[in-house]
Formats: sequence, C-alpha cells, structure tokens
Amino acid sequence: MKERLSSDNLYHFTKNAETVSKIIETGFRFSFCNESVPNESYTRNLFNVSFCDIKFEESENHRKCYGNNAIVLSKDWGINKGASPVRYIHSNSPGLSEPYKLSRKNYHLLRGLSLNIPLLNKLSLSHYLSGNQPSFEQSDFEFALLYLNTSLMEDDTKDELFDIKKELSENLDSFKTKYNELDKKFINLYNDLSARKKEDALLLVKYIHSLIKRINDLHNEFIKRDNYTRIYEENFQCPLQDRKVKRILYDEREWRAISILEIGENDTTEHLSNVSSYMEEGFLPSTYNLSFIESDIVAILAEDEIAKQKILQSKEIETGLLSKEFIEKNIYTLEEFREK
Repeated sequence: MKERLSSDNLYHFTKNAETVSKIIETGFRFSFCNESVPNESYTRNLFNVSFCDIKFEESENHRKCYGNNAIVLSKDWGINKGASPVRYIHSNSPGLSEPYKLSRKNYHLLRGLSLNIPLLNKLSLSHYLSGNQPSFEQSDFEFALLYLNTSLMEDDTKDELFDIKKELSENLDSFKTKYNELDKKFINLYNDLSARKKEDALLLVKYIHSLIKRINDLHNEFIKRDNYTRIYEENFQCPLQDRKVKRILYDEREWRAISILEIGENDTTEHLSNVSSYMEEGFLPSTYNLSFIESDIVAILAEDEIAKQKILQSKEIETGLLSKEFIEKNIYTLEEFREK
C-alpha cells in the first residue's frame, strides 16, 4: 500500500500558547475572511476557521508562517462540523469566466434592491400581490420581477456583458425607462390573461415565481461553493512575517469551516448592528464557536516546554471543553510528537 500524501488529522497552528488555552476553553472562533480572487478584488462577507492536513513531519514551512502551537483533531470531526478542503484556483480555472463573475455581481445587486430600496418604479408588484394571489413573500416576488425584467434587458443589449451596477450609475434614466416598458408589457399580458381566465394569470405568476426560485437556489449553491475556493498563489503576508512574499497557497492544503450570516428583509436594526460590529471586530461571538469533545482530539502541541507549561497552568483549561487529566496525557512539545 502506497504511503498517504496527506494526514488523517486536521491541524490548527497558532503563534501563542495562550491561543491554544483559549481554544480549549471555548472552542474555535470564526474570524472574518477577506481574500483575493483572480482578476477581481472583493470582500467576502463570511467568517471561517482554517485547518490543514499537512503531515506533521512536512509542516515546518507551514509552521514558520502560522506558529508552532496547535490543536490536532480527527478528520471525522472536521467533516461532521462541515469543514471541507479548499479548491485552489487561478485566473484560467473553471468558474472564473467574466460572464460568470458578472452574473454573480448582478445577482447580489438585484438581491439587495429587492430587499432594501424601491429604486425602480416597479408598477407590477402591488398589482400581482393584490386580491387572491398565491402567498408569495413580497421580497421574493420583487426579486423575481427584477430578475425577469433585467434578464430581458440583457437579451436586448448589444453588449456582451450586461453590468447592472454600471447601468444604474451611468444610465439610470434610460435603465428605468426600459425597465418600466417591460413591466407595463407584463402587466398588459397579465391583464389580458386575467380577463379571459383568472386562473391562467395566476398560473403564469406561479410559473415565474417557481422558475426564479430555482435560479435563486442555484445561485446560492454556487456562492456556497465559491466560498471554499482560494487563490493558487499570491503576494501573501504570513501572520509571523512583516512583509508580503510570493507564496504558493496551494501548499497549505487548507480545510475550512464557514459561517455565513444571512441578512433578511425582516431583520431588526439590532441584528444588523450586531452583524456590522462582528465584521469590525473580526470575529463572531463565542456562541458560534466550533466545539469538540475529548474523543475528537488527537493531540495538543506546544512549541517547547515553556509553552507546554503555560497551557497546563492556564486558568482557561480549568473550565474548558477538555479535562485537565486528558490535556496532561495528550499534550506534547514539537520534539515529543510523532504522528501516528
């Protein structure tokens, strides 16, 4: 049997022994993630916890970047917690075409418009939702109409790439005029059907809503998938270094767990304020932490004997997720540890 290239364990390396003690006390906290993507710079509004499955005996370069103290967990624990290997990408990787990136950008913009501001004179909304209409959430159907009409506008444009944000900023009046023309045509179609048979008009609305819902679900699935991508190489500053250097991030063999905070139409001002404060602080509160039990732990690693004693004598471990007896049996210095 050939030797495995990756470890059966997940390692979370960190600079300070105190951080290890804090993880033992409350679990892994989610930190705000801001990463580069080839050909495009944007901030991902997500929080993650990162691990790697590099074999310990091959981890020296990784430890020079992130630190020599660690919590080592079973891969089964990571899988059960939703952690997944990262897909490393470059500018020519599948899923990075300009139409795809613009489609994602347009989708986010339309989602925001449907939730927040009546920027366009969406004449049809109250018309469709009045009377004995199907029980659609207003924001959902608002989004369906936005998606439908802007898709028709995109079909009519001569540009290969239809950038809604650019259209709104540079050609707002023209955009609104075209949009409302399409909206009125749809109202006329709806009224004609309704005059002949009300059920047919309602069925048309139901068909559109159902189709857009599936498109919406597909977009959301793509977004989740893309959150598990990372650039293959870039100028990267390691936490333990004071400058950026060219680094092949693919060598980090990252696994990550992600927590995405949804912001909906009916969220309170307090919730929105909390989300904003989490982003400013860079971490989610401890209620979101990834927890573990003793059977999930493979080892606790300390840089040296001094760091080992810091962990063993810290107050955090007295009331943490692991018993002190367990910690004493499973803590090793780097020199002592051997991966099984």
